[in-house]
Amino acid sequence: ATGPAGELLAGPADRAEQRLLGAVAALPSDESAEPYNEAHDAAWHQTRLLLRLHRYAHEVVHGAPDPVLAAPGHALDLHRDAAEAAGA
Repeated sequence: ATGPAGELLAGPADRAEQRLLGAVAALPSDESAEPYNEAHDAAWHQTRLLLRLHRYAHEVVHGAPDPVLAAPGHALDLHRDAAEAAGA
């Protein structure tokens, strides 16, 4: 393959973003949340993974991290930690 990484990865980066947006739209609402619900946690964990993939793709394509993604990433990390603590 030829060309800069940004050009080659623009398509996959766009697909990663679309997958992330779909995962966010599918997250369960707070109203249906129980104190600990493993099925709901799976959707949040998947969203966290997709956010990381999107963040990495953004850094490669645009050459710098998107500061807007830091806060959601931190919130999803806190959720993961809480879910792990609840499951222990």
